[in-house]
Parts: sequence; structure tokens; C-alpha cells
Amino acid sequence: VMMLATPAYVAADGDLAPDLLRLLNWAQWLLCLPVMWFSASPFLSQAWQALHQRRIVMDVPVALGMVVMFGASTVVSFDPGGPLGDEVVFDSLSMFVAILLTGRWVEMSLRHPAAASLEHLLRDVPQRVERLKEHGGSDWVDASALQVGDRLRVAAGERFAADAVILKGSTSVSQSLMTGESLPVVREPGQSVWRGSVNQGHPVEVCVTAIGQATHWARLLDLAERAALERPPLVAMADRWA
Repeated sequence: VMMLATPAYVAADGDLAPDLLRLLNWAQWLLCLPVMWFSASPFLSQAWQALHQRRIVMDVPVALGMVVMFGASTVVSFDPGGPLGDEVVFDSLSMFVAILLTGRWVEMSLRHPAAASLEHLLRDVPQRVERLKEHGGSDWVDASALQVGDRLRVAAGERFAADAVILKGSTSVSQSLMTGESLPVVREPGQSVWRGSVNQGHPVEVCVTAIGQATHWARLLDLAERAALERPPLVAMADRWA
């Protein structure tokens, strides 16, 4: 589109014949059809949904600008010298859409790794654990069947399936996913460990103190999900100004 628009910018008065200028405008209009039909569709559809819900968001003035630019330039292309003059802005429209889509692409490229990290956290939770029986022995059960007060044996290299307190054994625990601290911390009997932490030392016996949504792990995931779903304050401010 910009290649077709350049002659009108650089040509002196009278250098371009009217029929050639009209042909260039028609070609720009033709190339802008897929821009409006496909490339601009995310902004147009979101603006329509917002208006349908009687809300004004930033996509509404953006979509309005696109529609006005395309509509006015279309009128000029097929009715030069009419009430809207002789200037078309198909190149500005295409550039506007390209810049906005680039911004959306950058945003998505930042969101996707965050979502992938969240899925990685969910996959790393152990699905089966070794639960100790009251009168000796043990059996393997689903982590979802754990209850507060259950005693577990956690081998070296395994993740803790619930918040717990150590009953027997001393070990080093990696809590990097929870705290960001790369160095393991020493845990002795009577000290607590968090769900999702990795036992990097010796096998230990623990007593479950919290399960499900009551664990530090669940609260961390809840914060991560809220951060991924909620709009940044800057976006909310832009919608208010819109």
C-alpha cells in the first residue's frame, strides 16, 4: 500500500495524470480490503462487543478511527473531487493496524511464557504419594485423597504433595518455585515444608498440615492466574479515558 501511495507524495502538481492517480487509489483500496476484513477484525469485533454491552473501551475509538479512515478513503477513491476531497489515507490505515497488531503480538509473546510456566507448575505436582499406615507399612494413594494428619514418606528427589511438618529425618529442600531462592534450605524435625518443594536430601517422614486450596502452592497459583487474567492498571486507565 505504501508503494502505491508514494507517487502521490513525491510527485509535483501535474506530474500524475488523474486517471493514473485514480488507478493507484483503487489498487490501495483493493489491498486494504483484507486489512479491514482480516487484520483489523480483532479490534472491530471487540469494539462491537463492548458497544453491545454498553461499555466504552480503548478498542472503540480505535475501531472508529479505522472505519472512518477506510470509509472516507473509499468515497474519495470512487468519487474524486467530491465532498471529501482528493486525499486517501489507505497507507496510514494499514500502518495503524500493523502497529497495533505488533503491540498485541508483543503482549501475547509475554503472556504465553507466563501461562506455560503456570502449566509447568501444575504438572509438577505429584499425583501419587506413599502414605504410612498407623500400624506399620505403607500404601500408594492419589494425592487428591490426602487428609490433614496423614503421614507420608517423601523420598529424595520427590516433591512434597501437601504442606506438612517433618516428623523424622533431616533434609535440604528446594523452594525455588515458591520463593525464587535458588539455594536449598535445611529442614529439621518440627519444621514445615510447602507443597511443590523438592526434597533434595534424605528421605523424610512428614505429617500433612494443609491440603488443596489451603496450601501455599494453591495461593501462589491463584495469584498467578489472577495476574494473567486481570488487566494492567494502565489498560484500565486507557479505557476510562476512552
